[in-house]
Amino acid sequence: LYGMVANSLSVGGIKGLAGKDVSMNDGVFEGLFIKKPNSLIEFNQILTALIKHDFDSPYIYYFKSSEFRFHAHNDIPWTLDGEYGGNESDISLCPLHNVLKIVVNKEKCSGLSL
Repeated sequence: LYGMVANSLSVGGIKGLAGKDVSMNDGVFEGLFIKKPNSLIEFNQILTALIKHDFDSPYIYYFKSSEFRFHAHNDIPWTLDGEYGGNESDISLCPLHNVLKIVVNKEKCSGLSL
């Protein structure tokens, strides 16, 4: 039904949807995959689990990994940061850990934890 790989504190403006203990600099992505429900009862259980951020539901698979690979028999549409990412049948996702250095003036950013 739904699958996402993220490295964010919020997805689509919903905080916590990407999972628990999310860190943007740990070198891993969070994966959240939801099984297709077979009934309205199962659908309701999925919604309840998502609202409560209960990823121990039998309909939800949540895990962290430093690499995700997807293979489909046919090309399927992908979304990248909310934008159309093309049609692909093979996708490999890996975080680029610690590749960006940001230089700031500590005096001007004294309220931030650096």
